[in-house]
Amino acid sequence: MRKIFLLIIAMVSIAASAQITETPEGTLHENLYRYSDSWVATWTSAKEGAYDGVVTKMVEGTDGALYLYNPIASLDSKSWLKLEKKSEGKYVAKLPQLIYSYEDDDDDEGGQSVKHEFFAQRMFKSGTSYKVLSKTSQVEFTWDGVSLKMVNDAGNNNIILGMVDSKGEWQNKGDWSISVMKLTTGEIVPPTDGVQSKFQVNYTGSTGAVIVDAIEKDGKVYLKGLSTAPKLKDKWVEMLTTADGLSFTSGQYLGQAKHEDFGGYSSDKNTYHVFAVAYEKKSSGDSAIVNNVTLKKDAVTGKYSTDKSICITLGTQNPPSDNIKQSMPRFTLTPYSEAAGTPVAPELYYCSASPSYDYSTTNTTLAFYVKNESTEGKYLDPDKMYYNVFVNDSPTPYTFLKKTYNYNAADMTDIPFAYKDSYNRDIKVINNERYLHFYENNINKLGVQMVYSDGTNTYRSSVMRAEVVNTGIENVQENTTAVKEIYSTDGRRISALQPGLNIVRRSDGKIIKVISNR
Repeated sequence: MRKIFLLIIAMVSIAASAQITETPEGTLHENLYRYSDSWVATWTSAKEGAYDGVVTKMVEGTDGALYLYNPIASLDSKSWLKLEKKSEGKYVAKLPQLIYSYEDDDDDEGGQSVKHEFFAQRMFKSGTSYKVLSKTSQVEFTWDGVSLKMVNDAGNNNIILGMVDSKGEWQNKGDWSISVMKLTTGEIVPPTDGVQSKFQVNYTGSTGAVIVDAIEKDGKVYLKGLSTAPKLKDKWVEMLTTADGLSFTSGQYLGQAKHEDFGGYSSDKNTYHVFAVAYEKKSSGDSAIVNNVTLKKDAVTGKYSTDKSICITLGTQNPPSDNIKQSMPRFTLTPYSEAAGTPVAPELYYCSASPSYDYSTTNTTLAFYVKNESTEGKYLDPDKMYYNVFVNDSPTPYTFLKKTYNYNAADMTDIPFAYKDSYNRDIKVINNERYLHFYENNINKLGVQMVYSDGTNTYRSSVMRAEVVNTGIENVQENTTAVKEIYSTDGRRISALQPGLNIVRRSDGKIIKVISNR
């Protein structure tokens, strides 16, 4: 049986070229912008969607061919697809081409290593799947020195550049449009000798002000820190001073980032080009990208405002909803004068504990609300704020050790105001909500103190203290008159019980865990 299997692989491999994993000789074009209409990978299959703004690269080979890196958008194959030159500006990918392979041990074959190979092929829609109609095929591309585009006669997903296994079966991966182009813009670099100031950013749904640095010169205002992603905190956008206020041009380049740089886990490991983009609401209720927006100035307060949105997106052609990482509707800028002060204390949301599945440890969750405000009602710079956690009656702040909290880069005692771990899991942020998870036994009380330090003076809030409520798992049905709020186990507020374990906060303040079968 093994010999037959290897013979099938060998027959397919004869028709396909060897996998190209080394960078071909020639002129390398890096940091290119890719847009693909694609089958987007999900946990179990794939769905129609797009990969907008993926960072990719291409080689103009010394042999006259073009080589495209990671040809299938949903697969980090680390291989190159060869496009042979057909005529001036026209190229063709002769298929199949081997683009991905791996080896594993097959228990059915006595533990011997089995090599799995996957190929790029031109495929045609067949019901809910795709088929290869010919053992050999080709896909055409055009290249004008600036942009590379795949030619698709169907113009839709009836024909794709797909991935098949050695039997020619579709692997839920493929693109029906591919556009790769050189970036026409770079990161904004402000002048170093302008007038420096600060603004506070507010928008509909914001739970506190974001404080951004500003430089003004030659009729332009440059703003740093519009994105709250740590990787992009030092990136700048610019606005043009007008008679009415400020004009913001859509599509300003901020650099590169991944989905996970904005917190949480993502199965999409692509690196993306990131932009600041303007949106407006249409009469249909949908949002659409606009070229620019005007922030009108209030002559009395100096506040700038617009009824449109400024968003931070991965990609800028037609980013899917998952690529809109920050949305700031009805965006406003208000001149900010820093004033030191005692921060308001955190506000308790809930504090509960339950045994782990094997009862070896106790899992404790502390949830609370934060504000970057002083007790006098003035906004504080969140970059100068942090909080400390106190366990039981200890006067010493708790240290989150990396050996336990491995999504942190190091041991942490002073937790920055907006900090979330790399997976947004153990130290979790949702707007102004903070969720801390503890994995120790014998925690009876927890406390949190907010701290503001301007480098000279340090101001501390009162300590918010909470008794830990031990909650068992209750297999009960939802009682809508008693339920106040429902949460998933990762701290997301949900509108109704979901299948599995739920955390329910009742109107009497009691927190219970509910298993739902629906």
